[in-house]
Amino acid sequence: MEHHIKNMDKGELHVHLNGLVSTHLVIDLLQQQGAEIPDGFDLEKDLTRLTPSPDLQTYLKPWQVLRLIPQGRTALNLMVFSAFENLARQNVKFVELRSSVIYLALLNNITVPEALLWLTEEIDRASSKYGIRGGLILTVSRGDYAAEHLRTLLAAYVAIGKPGKIVGLDLACNEDTVSPTELPQLYRKAKADFGLKVTIHAGETGNPDNIMEAITEFDADRIGHGTAAFKSKKSWN
Repeated sequence: MEHHIKNMDKGELHVHLNGLVSTHLVIDLLQQQGAEIPDGFDLEKDLTRLTPSPDLQTYLKPWQVLRLIPQGRTALNLMVFSAFENLARQNVKFVELRSSVIYLALLNNITVPEALLWLTEEIDRASSKYGIRGGLILTVSRGDYAAEHLRTLLAAYVAIGKPGKIVGLDLACNEDTVSPTELPQLYRKAKADFGLKVTIHAGETGNPDNIMEAITEFDADRIGHGTAAFKSKKSWN
């Protein structure tokens, strides 16, 4: 049965690029760039989750170092190809990768359009090599600058010619973080103007009302996780 499942054609709809890269490559890149590893972080133990985590903060501990890469186009190339190689091992034929392009631009001191071009071109190359149809979902982090970051991403999307490789918009990070009140309307407008789909990290932990807000306010086509729904006593019919 395990062999049969592994060999089935599959689609992967929710993966973050940095979290899909092989652990040994992450360690190599961190060492090559002389990254400063946070105190108490063990590269051999803390990069991989083999058992359920007691809370989201513990689960996200690997991102203390995953956020330090990639530095440079070559590192990005290695990461994207590692991600697609891992997908190919599971016989994945279609993937939608999530990535924070603004963070990639800041980390590499390049413009957002340039960072977006880097990423889409590397996904194109890896897609061709491994025979996996790849799409990119642009991730915005909740917070005071969420609306500004969304506008910046959309401007970059237009600037590089609105490539079909870019298929959607995401909203992620701590669900208790307050974002500008205009943010839902901006997501709906982007969906109407560009035909981009909307996926929202909602109900990953805590408040199940975040799931309903994602649907009714952001016009979400897909919910990221939504596991808090079981806590709701409301009828969602």
